[in-house]
Amino acid sequence: MNKIVHSLELKVFVKPEEDFDKLKIAFLNLIPFPLELFEKEKIKLNEEVAKIIEGRSMKILSIVLTKPRHTNKFLNFFKSKLSNDTIYTLISQLNSRIDDDLNFFIRLDKKSLVEDKFELTDSGDCFHLKFLVASYPAKLESAILTIRSYLAS
Repeated sequence: MNKIVHSLELKVFVKPEEDFDKLKIAFLNLIPFPLELFEKEKIKLNEEVAKIIEGRSMKILSIVLTKPRHTNKFLNFFKSKLSNDTIYTLISQLNSRIDDDLNFFIRLDKKSLVEDKFELTDSGDCFHLKFLVASYPAKLESAILTIRSYLAS
């Protein structure tokens, strides 16, 4: 597989009223490596707490993958979980999902992902995926072609 991304970031914001453990399991299920390998592979699961309102806080889970063996494994796993309709939707929306810095953005519905279904959403109540596209030359048109080729293959 040619290099498709330089890095990818996965993030979820867990509201105080949500089941943190259930969402953490769903989050970790996005990563195609067992948790026991995280330390050996130098993959860091970040857990932060952000104050949202007086007396209330939200937890933020995030992981950044930068090694090609990690990003390629993730990309293969991720694509295998997408329905043909979802792939078609992503391809048709590429112009609005890739920014000028060549970041490709996807939001996956929280409730669906807890049930191991990868469904797109426009809602903020989601798992955020941000891919820094590896395209040569480093131009928007090349990034769109790179992601289109990845999704269509």
